[in-house]
Amino acid sequence: MNFRKIIGFRTRKGSLSPAAGQDKHSKLQSAAGFGDGLPKLDSPSFCRRSAEFESSAYSALAPKKVSLTHKSEFIRMNFRRYIWLTLSAVALTGVMVACTVKYSLSGASISPLAKTVSISYFNNNATMVSPILSPTFTDALKERFQRQTRLLLVPEGGDLHFEGEITNYTSVPSQTSGSEYTVRNRLTITVMVRFTNSVEPQYNFSRQFSAFEDYDTSVLLQDAEVTLIPEIVDKLVNDIFNAAVSNW
Repeated sequence: MNFRKIIGFRTRKGSLSPAAGQDKHSKLQSAAGFGDGLPKLDSPSFCRRSAEFESSAYSALAPKKVSLTHKSEFIRMNFRRYIWLTLSAVALTGVMVACTVKYSLSGASISPLAKTVSISYFNNNATMVSPILSPTFTDALKERFQRQTRLLLVPEGGDLHFEGEITNYTSVPSQTSGSEYTVRNRLTITVMVRFTNSVEPQYNFSRQFSAFEDYDTSVLLQDAEVTLIPEIVDKLVNDIFNAAVSNW
């Protein structure tokens, strides 16, 4: 560092009077922290002190070094912040998706806005009546929704609601022998179902569902229906369930 340039002190001949030069010399000594009576500007002592002053000034202005420990702590803090922000973004995305996408369970596709289901009792209005048909069918439909959906079963007014009646219960010949003797009978059950979806009314429907099973003519219907009705009801419930919540 050149103190002559800092103070503006010129040494050319004739540039300053002796008194002015001496005054400048005193100001330079005070600025450099020498005080009165210290060596002249060209003396070795003054040059050494000037070098020390320049070194201290550079040290004050130079950027401070960051220790390895501080760097490691800084990296750890930023890494934790990055992880936290990433997890928060993933969680927020999951919440948004859950609010818009239907959940699927065993083939069911149901809006997350639907929380409850209600199923009215299906009376048997067929000409031929089986006493076990209505309760078997109604209970089977309730059990399917309880087992394969997250919907809460309520007595009435559910977000999804089923009602209707059994309209047909018949047993007719289905297979004959070469001599026109009947060897197999067919039991057919038809159910009228009215489905109301208050969350997605575009899926409402009112339609009939039919299913059947064959049995040997050597067995009376009263004896065969004990096993046939649950089998036929299972087919009916499967079709109704798919039509209502799988949009088949």
